Amino acid sequence: MRTNQLQMAESLWILSLDMVEDRRLNNSKISNNPAIYIGPQTIQNANGTLDDGFQFQRQRQKHKRNLSGTTPIAKKPNMDNPPTIELKNKYNGLKNQIDRLTNPNIPPVVMKRTENYKLVLNRIIDVQKIKCRAKPTGEFFYMYCESEKDHRSLTEYLDTESLEYYVIASQAEKPTKVVIHGLDVDSSCDDIREELTRKNYRVDKVHQFKKFRTKKLIPVFQVHLLPTENLKEIYKIDTLLHMIVTIEPYQRKSIGQCFHCQAFSHVASKCKMIVKCVICAEQHDSRVCPPKNIENPTKKCANCGGPHTASYRGCPKFPKKKKQRSKKRILLCSSS
Repeated sequence: MRTNQLQMAESLWILSLDMVEDRRLNNSKISNNPAIYIGPQTIQNANGTLDDGFQFQRQRQKHKRNLSGTTPIAKKPNMDNPPTIELKNKYNGLKNQIDRLTNPNIPPVVMKRTENYKLVLNRIIDVQKIKCRAKPTGEFFYMYCESEKDHRSLTEYLDTESLEYYVIASQAEKPTKVVIHGLDVDSSCDDIREELTRKNYRVDKVHQFKKFRTKKLIPVFQVHLLPTENLKEIYKIDTLLHMIVTIEPYQRKSIGQCFHCQAFSHVASKCKMIVKCVICAEQHDSRVCPPKNIENPTKKCANCGGPHTASYRGCPKFPKKKKQRSKKRILLCSSS
């Protein structure tokens, strides 16, 4: 009997020691949190206020995840009395303005400035009722028409009044120019035309290049091609007239010059200006110029009046081709 009592007392003693050890371990874990002060004697109120000014950290409320797949409906604002916001657009004044070109596919008509140009413009727009607008540029007026009918009426009126003008050809009207390398220097331009025509190309013109100073023929040919379905296939041709050739797109190195009036940026077929000679600046064709066959003819520029031909590239009126700006190199240095 006594032995059983001793065993029960020993068990209770061990149990009490375990409870004390568990309480000590729990107190040490909680006391590691610097935001919470643990001590039963410091709690004064049930709302978590301590006597030394500390407060217990309240546990955040956990939001349950929406697993139903439905989107919660947002609350709509009260639109019974919506606020009035005044909107201002600073570009409203541009609404009634017309673009510079109503139809960019219609090429402009370039009319030469005259002394009574104001009267001419009034007759074109007010009397003839031709819908166009003029933009002065140097000694010319660029006339932009709103339709093809107005463009045709304007050119007919200028022809009737014998006024000088020229038309800048549109991209659709311009032929595609290619250069053929590899043919013999004695190759005929007619043979090249016939060969390309058999290959279903529309050839407008074939021209053989010459050296600039000696005027000697060189084995390089320029071909003007009109639009066709197989136009892009021209660069794949590697044999022509039984010779190995290379066909490349023509790249002009300078601004084009009219052979009719010696002005620039247009062609003779679209020019209605007064004819001028490239050698002596007189009003006749350059091909029938009398001083042409003379050893040292008297030269006069049709553009600046200087003692040189109108095709002289050193002429102050000769336009310079703008060079493309090269992109500056940007050196990326590693930060130290």
